[in-house]
Amino acid sequence: MKVTIIIPNYNGKHFMEPCLKSLAEQTYKDFKILVVDNASSDGSVEYMQNNYPEIELISLSENYGFSKAVNVGIKHSDTPYVILLNNDTTVDSHYIEAMVKAIEKSPKIFSVSSKMIQMYHPDLIDSAGDLYTLLGWGVCRGSGRPINNYTKSDEIFTACAGAAIYRRCIFEKIGYFDENHFAYLEDIDIGYRARIYGYYNTYCPHALVYHVGSGTSGSKYNAFKVKLSARNNIYLVYKNMPYIQLAFNFLPLAIGFFVKYLFFIKIGWGKEYKEGLLEGFHNMKEQKKINRKAGCMFTGIIGEVGEIQSIKKGANSAVITIKANTVLGDLHLGDSVALNGVCLTATSIGKNNYSVDVMHETLRRTNLGELKSGSKVNLERAMAANGRFGGHIVAGHVDGTGTISSMKKDDNAVWITIDTSAAILKYIISKGSITIDGVSLTVAKVDNKSFAVSVIPHTGQNTTLLDKKPGDTVNLENDMVGKYVEKLLQYGSIPAEEEEGTTEKTGITMDFLIQNGF
Repeated sequence: MKVTIIIPNYNGKHFMEPCLKSLAEQTYKDFKILVVDNASSDGSVEYMQNNYPEIELISLSENYGFSKAVNVGIKHSDTPYVILLNNDTTVDSHYIEAMVKAIEKSPKIFSVSSKMIQMYHPDLIDSAGDLYTLLGWGVCRGSGRPINNYTKSDEIFTACAGAAIYRRCIFEKIGYFDENHFAYLEDIDIGYRARIYGYYNTYCPHALVYHVGSGTSGSKYNAFKVKLSARNNIYLVYKNMPYIQLAFNFLPLAIGFFVKYLFFIKIGWGKEYKEGLLEGFHNMKEQKKINRKAGCMFTGIIGEVGEIQSIKKGANSAVITIKANTVLGDLHLGDSVALNGVCLTATSIGKNNYSVDVMHETLRRTNLGELKSGSKVNLERAMAANGRFGGHIVAGHVDGTGTISSMKKDDNAVWITIDTSAAILKYIISKGSITIDGVSLTVAKVDNKSFAVSVIPHTGQNTTLLDKKPGDTVNLENDMVGKYVEKLLQYGSIPAEEEEGTTEKTGITMDFLIQNGF
């Protein structure tokens, strides 16, 4: 068998028949089903034993919550992949087939999120994967939008565990679902952790799932859910962010928690949300912080100019081997190195080189696809939590590319002008920061189609920038502060995907904030 379908259940007997019926109609047959029951009192165990004796059932002695239930199932399984599936779902007949195809595109994919559709409003999306914002908000991407949106496969922050496939062997490296969470935000936590270790989470638009929603808790908001989610959010932030990141993110996180508090006051759950936050703060130091040696956080100060030794391209990815010296010092498998500003994970290490896996999407969105054997590249190791901070905060996630339009010598410096799109330029300000091929630079000039930087001799000697020529493509990463400010100011009306040309209104508006003293 290749896939184990793990269905956690708590008093969901009435959901089981349609869910299991949809699984029986799959085009893909190489799977088995495992139901993990959390001490249901509605006769779920007896129902399964009497009606589905062929399906393996694990009965727990008490309700341990979602996290422990699925962990029991994952540890019990012996297949390369596991699919976690809520009991209040039905799946399209091609669901498993589509999920397996999606996760097999790259060995670096940890999880794949399906396209979840609202059961009682099948024209609307329930979730197209999960997002996690700087404000500390877990967001179901696409929730409430028409189903003709989100039609393309792409990378996401993390998969929604209600209907997602996972590569089972990776759990042994990064750990399992956090049982301290009990339920809620556990999928964002493990997806965040996977990203820290250098893995990806993706979205498959062809894997369709119809979801009732809140099948176990009974409602979108209740005292238990609000309190637990608030507590778990504190755990999530504390565990996964290094102290330096917590310091930089403190203000937007504080704003995010405050806005949510106002929102829950408005709908009658302010007391529960506050209690959850206080419990989270009280117990957060009991949570084990994640080892960030493999994390992606940089400063834009190049450590070394390396050389591409080989590129082996596959159907949907590539393996790039880089000749290096300095960055190999204490490099370990799973550590992150920025290559021309792109955060990549070391998958093998030699005496004078190392290799990385690069997804198709990364090759397409950056200049890495233009590299060839012998190309010089900028390299930077991920910043240590106790290291010196020299440039500006760089995530290693390229926003787009630009084209060098001119290079002019000015005394001992060189002016480089770069043309780029309006989507990039809107975040660039004079005297602000920009990362070009991984190099942190100060913007000297900017207009409506280009910007310019001045490269001093030291930077020119220790990077590849002066090896460039007009017409060359460079990777650009904007200063993230501008993007977060824009997101906060526009939160009452968040643009949908650019290609869709629609807007989604949220429940939090500027009028609401003003009314509540924000």
